Amino acid sequence: MVKALRERIALRLQSRRAPAASGRWEPLPVVERDIPDVPGGAAALATQRLRPGWITPQMASRLLDPPGTDTRRVLLLHVPKTGGSSLRGMFAAHVPGDQTFLSTGEHQWMTASAELCRQYRLFVGHNFLEPLYLLPDADWVTVLPLREPVSWWESRYKYLRRRLQDAGKDGKILTQTMDQWVADQTDEFLSNPQASWLVTRMRLMFDSPLAPAGQIARSGLALLDDMGRAVPMLAALVARVTVIGTTDDILGIYQRTCAVMGWQSARDNAMQRNRSSVADDLLDLSDGQRDRLYSLNVVDSWLYGVAAAANAPTTGAATANATTTANATTSPAGGAAAVDLTTVPPGGPAAPSATDGA
Repeated sequence: MVKALRERIALRLQSRRAPAASGRWEPLPVVERDIPDVPGGAAALATQRLRPGWITPQMASRLLDPPGTDTRRVLLLHVPKTGGSSLRGMFAAHVPGDQTFLSTGEHQWMTASAELCRQYRLFVGHNFLEPLYLLPDADWVTVLPLREPVSWWESRYKYLRRRLQDAGKDGKILTQTMDQWVADQTDEFLSNPQASWLVTRMRLMFDSPLAPAGQIARSGLALLDDMGRAVPMLAALVARVTVIGTTDDILGIYQRTCAVMGWQSARDNAMQRNRSSVADDLLDLSDGQRDRLYSLNVVDSWLYGVAAAANAPTTGAATANATTTANATTSPAGGAAAVDLTTVPPGGPAAPSATDGA
């Protein structure tokens, strides 16, 4: 009886679904669980099930999209300084402002009810995973731009200078070249900002092997020095994104999103928003500081390589490119993927041909 119950629970776990690149849901790997003692034992458990949620029939009519409505929603995973503002401006040709939910720098996803969020078709924000939990049944089209590491730090340097200047404040960075500013920063501060942003904004619950014992989440802190577990999780994330690309090909990301959504492209050049300018000589980096940045940003370099390779217009091809580039292999029994980062060139990936959203 217990064996049969375990098999039934295994099948139930196998049928659980996780978001895939298309926005649909795919089965999660079977997870072995110890069955705790419950009143009535295995025989009682065999008669039990979970209700599908807390949505009553009266609420369903307000929460669900009307029949015949296009349920697809675009979620722009806006890692800072990767051209997200430019992409949002380009998407405005297809999604009006009153259907765009903007949460950049604001922790406001969860202050809005699912009923309210139904009116939006484009979600843009740095707190990027919350809409997936508010509207789990939506057909999500996810978009993720990533940036070449040194270009990312150039943009960050220019942004920090501009912010102080706009506020009329003084700061040491205003007297420093980028080389001097980088030299002033700790290794921890300079380490993989894009990967760090992605990891810390994933919500991990009880069933995650990455969450520390005795805690529900706090995965970002738990994984600070455990890239062996963080990188396979990042590989799984980027492989499931519908449209992934690089900041130096913002137009390509826009056009591939249009293809997925069935939109007619309204642009033949990239929009450039939220740019900061400094004199070119301020951005000169010594070989030592450039090598230091690349040595501290191996994971970000790998992510950029995955994004650069995923240049096909279809999700399936993009996923295949991401898997090939990451050289990821599935470990036995549905375990985490093993990712080889040794293919990142010592001097970092090829420099981008253009910079957007700098």
